[in-house]
Amino acid sequence: MCRIVALATTLVLLSAASAYAAKRIPVCGTQRESNAALLSCAAFKTNASLMAIADFKSLKKLVLDGRTTAQNFKDSSAKKLASMKEVGERVTWLEMGRNKKVTPAGWSELLASFPNLKVFKGTQTVIDDSVLPTLAKMPQLEEIWLSDSKVTCSGFKAFAGHDKLKTIRIENIPECTDADASVFIAIPNLKLLMVRGTDFSEAGVEAINEELETRVGI
Repeated sequence: MCRIVALATTLVLLSAASAYAAKRIPVCGTQRESNAALLSCAAFKTNASLMAIADFKSLKKLVLDGRTTAQNFKDSSAKKLASMKEVGERVTWLEMGRNKKVTPAGWSELLASFPNLKVFKGTQTVIDDSVLPTLAKMPQLEEIWLSDSKVTCSGFKAFAGHDKLKTIRIENIPECTDADASVFIAIPNLKLLMVRGTDFSEAGVEAINEELETRVGI
């Protein structure tokens, strides 16, 4: 069953908190506990500060957000993080927001270094359709959230036949229209498609639901 919803969604990020004492390591301008499973990096300034991330052996979720990080994380930073193979293998959740400095080519290189990614969230980026095939190669990917980017719904053709992808959330991407319904129907196990700020009409949403034998929520 695939449920399609058009509504606003607010993401609340939990801070990296430790249930027990651990070594504290400076990363992104803040002392972090080395057993943290989530790092929220909002004060990134230099590529050198990324090296400390390798010391977090339990890391699963990496969030690169905040004004300072958005201003300073560039293609060279993406390349540095991509070179840290152990980090890429550990992380299953990656998020970046408010970043216009990393180019589509930089995004492709960065994302390719996270082979076990299950969740990817990008807001206010310059990610375009050329990046989507890199994400589509990730066999464990379950959720994609893209808001205010350069992608089009046509670009999601790259996910045709992807059998793990269950959730797609797209916001403020007007290039998505009723003509793109077949793109999402081709994703066999899609359970939730959330659309907001697109050109999908109620009829277009219902067409997807009818094909997938689902209910519509708008």
